[in-house]
Amino acid sequence: MLAGIFLNQHYKIFPYQIIFSNLVAKKYFLIRVFCKSDDVDDKVMLVILEDEGTPDYSLLLQEIEKNNLLSMISGKKVYLQVKESVSGKLENQKVLQLPFSGKKESFNFSGSILLNEMNLKNIYKIIGHPIDDLEDFLDNNYIRLLEKILFQKISKPPENFSDCILALSDSSLQLLLNHMLHKNIASTDMLASYIYGLERGGERIIENLSKPIRQEVVEKVKTAKLYSSYRWADEVKYIIHRNLYVAARELDIPVKGMEILDYMRRSYELSVVKAELEKKRVEDWLLLFEKMNQFQLILGEINRKTLTLALTFADFSRLENVFRKFMSKKGLEVLKEDIEFSKKSELDKRYFSLGSFYKSVKDLYYTPIVEKLDFEREVMSRLNSSDAVDLIVDEIGFAKVVYALKNMPGEWIQTVLSGSIKNIYEDAHSGKIKIKNYGDYRIEECRKAFLKALLILSDEEKI
Repeated sequence: MLAGIFLNQHYKIFPYQIIFSNLVAKKYFLIRVFCKSDDVDDKVMLVILEDEGTPDYSLLLQEIEKNNLLSMISGKKVYLQVKESVSGKLENQKVLQLPFSGKKESFNFSGSILLNEMNLKNIYKIIGHPIDDLEDFLDNNYIRLLEKILFQKISKPPENFSDCILALSDSSLQLLLNHMLHKNIASTDMLASYIYGLERGGERIIENLSKPIRQEVVEKVKTAKLYSSYRWADEVKYIIHRNLYVAARELDIPVKGMEILDYMRRSYELSVVKAELEKKRVEDWLLLFEKMNQFQLILGEINRKTLTLALTFADFSRLENVFRKFMSKKGLEVLKEDIEFSKKSELDKRYFSLGSFYKSVKDLYYTPIVEKLDFEREVMSRLNSSDAVDLIVDEIGFAKVVYALKNMPGEWIQTVLSGSIKNIYEDAHSGKIKIKNYGDYRIEECRKAFLKALLILSDEEKI
């Protein structure tokens, strides 16, 4: 995942390693990382280890210099500049090696980006998490922590997200808006305030609403200026943007300008699901539910296609007798045929379906468990940042988060909420804004949903 700071989605990335940098390379480059606001002027080593054909690395260097990921997630101006170096200058240093390979028209090549301790500390600094001097900073714990922080950062829509949305085709924009309104994620009042804030761009949003909704929103836009404020506009923008951002991923709608964020997110999701598979295999989860006499929950709640693709990673001989209890002979044969056929599917597609399987099975598994847990103790011990809270917003919606956290200790709330979600929390509980169909009578329900999402995200090492 860390390689995405420098490389785009056109390169194949391999798992990182911690090594001593005595690599002998064909070519050496230095990537200058410059951020004036953080007083960072650092150099990262890029080495080409092998190539074949007629190598021309000018395109690779241009692509690195155009990579604006650090700027997007930090909100700062961060520049990357690449120059060829005569030789490597990291001999016998402990470094983080990020291996990759690429294919261009005239040649193939493989190489590595090498990050030393200072390089990593400067990246932490740029993304707003400065690290004090520590011994042996280059270890798996700090690298995984950096990946987790980056994942939380890229899960936020960038500041210019409204421009990205307005650049969508009419059909894609209509699909996103209908999805958001159909799921009651945002009210027409919120949408009207958001459109009012967009000014000219708002006309395009209105044009792509369905006719019944369009007239209602147009009327509300006229009155939006009477009750709109900078704070309310910011809160509405947070809700609308986060939900459109999530909807674009769910509906697999590509958003121009977001390619590097999508690539980074997919890379991290793949690493998460592969780690999940190592920890607990598909058949182990299914056998656990069979032991709990709840196997029918799996068959009833998990999408058949998702289950079938997940079973391509399982040793089905361990499960055949279990499925036989719940299926006819013909049904079992069809399932086995579907599994064999699904093994021909693209590997990444199978992994993402496996991720959906793990999320669904954990949702079922944790449902009775959260009933018995102490909400305040669990949440306060696991949550430590507003970025982490934002991930839970993506899972269960802002309203459930706001009511789940009601009556939590005030000092703790100040440490985990910031920005728009903090303002929404304060305004909802002071009576300045009302959330339709929500009140104190739903606190317990919201807390169960919140805690279940937190446990699953913690399992996935996203929080």
